[in-house]
Amino acid sequence: MAFSTTASERADPATGIGLPLTAELRRVSWGAILSGVVVALAVQILLAMLGAGIGMGVLDPAQPGDNPAAMSMGIGAAAWWALSGIIASLIGGWVAARLAGNPSHQVGLLHGLATWATTTLLVLYFLGSTAGAIVGGAFNVAGQALSGVGSAASSAVSSVAGQVGNPLQAIQDEVSAAANPNDPQAPARQMADAMRRVLTGEGDAVEQGRQTAVDILVRQGVPQDQAQQRVQGWEQQYNDAVTQAEQQARAAADATASSVSTAAFYGFIALLLGAIAGAIGGRAGTPALQVATTGVSRSRTH
Repeated sequence: MAFSTTASERADPATGIGLPLTAELRRVSWGAILSGVVVALAVQILLAMLGAGIGMGVLDPAQPGDNPAAMSMGIGAAAWWALSGIIASLIGGWVAARLAGNPSHQVGLLHGLATWATTTLLVLYFLGSTAGAIVGGAFNVAGQALSGVGSAASSAVSSVAGQVGNPLQAIQDEVSAAANPNDPQAPARQMADAMRRVLTGEGDAVEQGRQTAVDILVRQGVPQDQAQQRVQGWEQQYNDAVTQAEQQARAAADATASSVSTAAFYGFIALLLGAIAGAIGGRAGTPALQVATTGVSRSRTH
């Protein structure tokens, strides 16, 4: 009597009868996955270096005007980085599934997916650690291009936010110059302190500081109405500068949020395509099923 196995069964060595492949689905070959990860990393490094070589080759330091724009270079680097990851995931998944040696397409697909996931985690580790300076140097070329937009926008927020305090310093310098340092009743320090209370104080402190500043100017020979106008002008100058700085800070914050959102979205798409490529590579690398037929002889007693 002869029995043959099917694609969803494996032969029991004792009876030759096909058994369910459930046990095989629970078996994972980490050696095969590790091999796939190593191959994927090597392929991605090679492609990243190739992309860097092509990108640097189109630059001409002697002719700055003929070089591509920074934005175009960043987009090109990001696109090449994503394509390199997809190709590396496809090859790494194929290698892992082939070395796993399991004839199940489902097992091969899962091995390819596990290879992609492990490779992605290692790449992220290389980019975010000291090891990245040694092992992930090629990865950083494209990684910095992806993060450049968000970093530039974040720097803009910090720069604009720092300008909020500058008007006060400029006005204080003007106030100090307006005070008469030779008059002991109205030193520059008192004038500056009074205007600081006007510009940054609250409630009664503002009114008291305003009146003190006006009195100091009046004692220096400035008419009452001109002294009030000068103090009001300093207040308006400060308020206008703060309002402008706040508007610029909000605009920079919006640009940062938009840049981060865009980078995250395209990063998600690239990783998703990499996962799909790893799964496809794993399925394609699944070895062919070898169907074995085992003859079993049985005797009957009459």
